[in-house]
Amino acid sequence: MLLSVIIPVFNESKTLKQVIDRVGAVDIPKEIIAVNDGSSDDSLGILKQLADMGQIILVNHEKNMGKGAAIKSSLKVAKGDFIIIQDADLEYYPEDYHKLFEPIFNKKADIVFGSRNLGTNNVPFNRYYFYGGLMLAKIFNLLFGTCFTDIATCYKLFPKSIVAQLIRSPHNDFVFDMVDLTYQLKSNGRIVEVPISYVARSVKEGKKLNWRHGVKCLIAMIGLKFNLDDLLRRLRLHMVIKNIKDGSVILDVGCGENFWFIKSNKDKFKYSFGIDKRAGFFEATNIKIDNYDIDAQGDLPISENSIDQVFMTAVLEHINYPEQALKKIHDVLKSEGELIITTPTTISKSLLEFLAFRLGIVDRREITDYKNYFSKSELIKLCWQAGFKNIKHKYFELGFNHFIIAKK
Repeated sequence: MLLSVIIPVFNESKTLKQVIDRVGAVDIPKEIIAVNDGSSDDSLGILKQLADMGQIILVNHEKNMGKGAAIKSSLKVAKGDFIIIQDADLEYYPEDYHKLFEPIFNKKADIVFGSRNLGTNNVPFNRYYFYGGLMLAKIFNLLFGTCFTDIATCYKLFPKSIVAQLIRSPHNDFVFDMVDLTYQLKSNGRIVEVPISYVARSVKEGKKLNWRHGVKCLIAMIGLKFNLDDLLRRLRLHMVIKNIKDGSVILDVGCGENFWFIKSNKDKFKYSFGIDKRAGFFEATNIKIDNYDIDAQGDLPISENSIDQVFMTAVLEHINYPEQALKKIHDVLKSEGELIITTPTTISKSLLEFLAFRLGIVDRREITDYKNYFSKSELIKLCWQAGFKNIKHKYFELGFNHFIIAKK
C-alpha cells in the first residue's frame, strides 16, 4: 500500500523543510507531492532542492491559484492507494498518520478524518476561530445529515478511487478543502473521525484563514444543498419538455455525459440522437449518443433531413461558431422540423458572474466557458442566417433567458 501525501505550499519557507522531514520520517510507504502555489518567498527554491534529492515530487504553479487548485494539481499525479493532505506549517503532526490508518486496517472505515476537536490539549488560534469552525461543522451536519466534529481539518485520508470526482469540484480556494472535499467524501464510504494533535499558529506566524473564508464556506454549503444550478436547469427543461412532440425523432445537442434529458423522456421519442464533446459512445434500442464537438469542422454524424426536433438547452452560449453550428442543425432537420433553443440574455451576464465568482453558488466553470450572451435581435438574426423561418421568441426566468422555436 502506498500513501500519497499532498502538501500545498504558499510562502511557507520558514517551516517547509521541517514539515517535509517529519512527513518523510513517518514509517509508512509513501510519496510526497509538494505544490508551490506561486510563492513569493524562497519556498520554490527549497522545494527544487528537495526534488533534486529525490525527497519529493514537485509541482509548480507560476502564479497563486489557491489551495484547492494546488490540491487538484497534485491529485492528477498522485499514485498512492490512499491520499492525505498535509499543510506546510507546523500545526498538524504527521506522526498521527498511523492513527488515521487504524480504522481502515481494522475494516471499520473507508475514509478517516482527523478531528482537532476530539483531541485533548489542542491549542486553537483564538476562540472566534474555534467556535466559527464548530458552527460551520454544525451547519454542514444540519444541511447534509452528517455528524462531523471538524470539517475544516486538513487531515482527511481517502482512497484514490474518489480522485476523478474531486478534480471536477468547482472551487479552487480553501472552500475546496473544507466544503467540496467533505461533501464528496461523505457519499463515498464509511467515515470515522479520530482525535489528532494540533497547535495553531498566529497571524504573525503566517496564519492565512480569516472570517471571509468562513463566509465563503457557508455560502458554498448553501449552494450545494439547494443547488441553484440544478434549479435553473430544471426551469429550462420545464420550458422545453412542454414542446416535445410525441413520436418524434430528436437530436439533443450538448446532451451531456449522462444524457439526462433523453433518458428521462425516452418514452416520448421514436428515436433519440445525442451529441456532446464530453460524451462517450452509447447505443440502445432507440437511443444513440456520439462524441462530437458541434464547433468542429465537418458535418454532423446524422443523415440530412432525418430529424423532427433539435434541442439546444443552454448550449449556444458555449459555442465559438454559433452560425456554423445552426447551419449544420438546419441540414439534418426535416422540412418543417423544429429547433428549440434556450440561452442566457445579455442582462444575465452580470448576475451569473456575481453568483459564480462572488457567491460561488453557480458553477464557475460553466460561466467561464461562456463565449456569447445574445440579445433578442442577435439570436433571431443568427437563426434567420442559418436558414430558419417562422422564428418565435419569448423571455423566461424573469427575462434572464431566451426561448426560441424556429422552423426549417
